[in-house]
Amino acid sequence: MLVASGAFVLALYLFGPHKLHWFASVLCLIHAAILLPRIFNYWELRPDGLLVRHERGKWLIPWQEVTRVANWPAAGPGGLQIDYARPAPFSHRGTVYASPGDREGFLAELKRHAPDADFEV
Repeated sequence: MLVASGAFVLALYLFGPHKLHWFASVLCLIHAAILLPRIFNYWELRPDGLLVRHERGKWLIPWQEVTRVANWPAAGPGGLQIDYARPAPFSHRGTVYASPGDREGFLAELKRHAPDADFEV
């Protein structure tokens, strides 16, 4: 977000305020392309892990990498935030957002598959 703000200020300086509307439109489209796949994803509970799918691809989060499950208020009362961490040598931390239709069933499956995770729901 900081980079986008800097780019906006630079464009304002270079092009002036009267030609900035096209740049602001392009900037909004870039933000949408980055943020929408993080919001609109689909997931599958598999025996080996949580499979996350979105338009740019899919990846599997093994159950032992799930570290925390918490409420995600931005999605309403049923939203969940699932944090995960991959150990070294390819360490990586991330978050998956989910809004399951059957929240209680989804949580029960998560607790069964990832018993070591912290459940803050």
